[in-house]
Amino acid sequence: MESNEVYSPGTTRILRFMMGFLMASAIILIEIGISSILINTNNHCIEVARSGRIAIDPTEVCDSEEMGYFLSALSGGPFAATRGEANQFSAWVVMILGYGFFGGLLAQFSTRMAGGIFLGFHVFATILISILAYLKTFVTLTG
Repeated sequence: MESNEVYSPGTTRILRFMMGFLMASAIILIEIGISSILINTNNHCIEVARSGRIAIDPTEVCDSEEMGYFLSALSGGPFAATRGEANQFSAWVVMILGYGFFGGLLAQFSTRMAGGIFLGFHVFATILISILAYLKTFVTLTG
C-alpha cells in the first residue's frame, strides 16, 4: 500500500529550510575541523623548527604565512579578521548558525542555483576575511 503524502506549501518551505540549514552547517563544521587540524599541525611544525639545535627558518619547512591566514579565516571566520585568537567555540557557533541560516534560505531555490550561490559566497567571504586578517598585522585601531 503506497502513501502519497502531499505537504502544504508552508510545510515544504520549512522542510527545505531545515535540510538546507543542516547541509550548510555540516559542510562548515567539517571545514572548520579540517582547518583547525591543519592549523595545529602547522603550529607544531613551527615549534619543532624553532626548537632544534640548528634553528631552521619555519617558512622553509612549514606552511607559508599566507596559508596560515587562509586557514585561520576558514577556522575562525569573521573572528580571524577582528580578534585573531578569539574564543574558538564562539567563532564556530557564529559560523555554523550564520552559514546554516544562509543555506536554509538558499534551499528555497533550485539545487544548482543554491549550490553555486553558496559556494561563490563562501569563497568570496573566505578570501575577504583572509585579506583582512593579513592587513590586521599592519593596521591597529585604538580607541
